[in-house]
Amino acid sequence: MRRRDFLKNIGLGMGGGIIFLPEALKGESKSLIKNIPATRVVQIHNPNATNWDFASGYYGDYVNQNLVDTMADRGVCELTGLSDAVSAWQRIMSSYNSGDKIAIRVNFNCTETYYPSGNLIDSIIEPINSIISGLVRIGVPAADIWVYDASRTLPNRFTSGYLYSGVKFYDFWGI
Repeated sequence: MRRRDFLKNIGLGMGGGIIFLPEALKGESKSLIKNIPATRVVQIHNPNATNWDFASGYYGDYVNQNLVDTMADRGVCELTGLSDAVSAWQRIMSSYNSGDKIAIRVNFNCTETYYPSGNLIDSIIEPINSIISGLVRIGVPAADIWVYDASRTLPNRFTSGYLYSGVKFYDFWGI
């Protein structure tokens, strides 16, 4: 199976989120989160995380990475009921074993090319950087983290903003 076909199948078979690829390939089920109700949802909001005026330029250029990091840490703490982000990420990733590959599926359904088209909203890199930060802080090597959209192209505006060397990016074209 070619890498592109493999990624397409993952994209079609998974609704998104974080998955463990070795178990997905073997057809085994592996619970990602222990001791957290499956129906638990948290909402984190900070109006200062962006200062975009909904008209000027590309909205992704107006996002404050530090505030997004703070929001992500607060979110995992609220999700797990723990008071520090590292412990929260450890709980969320309690089934992680060294060497597992972690894939983060992003959504670029509104992207036709490598460049923004109009004001259609799709993924931005800042929340992905925050997730990767949490994973790296608990010992997941950046090289074991994959960010992908198997059905669309990952725009340069997205991939050029990553903060962690070694993270792999894959899209429809297999980059």
